Amino acid sequence: MKKESPPVKTLQTIVAIEQPSLLLNRLCKHFRHKVPAEWDEHQGRVEFKPGLCLLTAEGNRLHILLEAETDSALESLKMILDIHIQRMARKEELELTWESAPT
Repeated sequence: MKKESPPVKTLQTIVAIEQPSLLLNRLCKHFRHKVPAEWDEHQGRVEFKPGLCLLTAEGNRLHILLEAETDSALESLKMILDIHIQRMARKEELELTWESAPT
């Protein structure tokens, strides 16, 4: 009998920022020193222990999708991103509103 994977829990936020590709690049370059990360000008993928972070830069927005197997892992990812986005955005004060993403 095939073992089913636990359902993936998700959170997402959209960051309104003047140069989303620059923030995506900074975040992924920073994270790659500790965890697997790959990215280009428009998309990024970071594989943290608690779960996955997918980033997409479009226009003046950076869409961030977090995926994890548990609520606590999802909360850990959210805290990591909250701290690092504020740090990497430097002079821009960003408000992050996280919400469940459709699965």
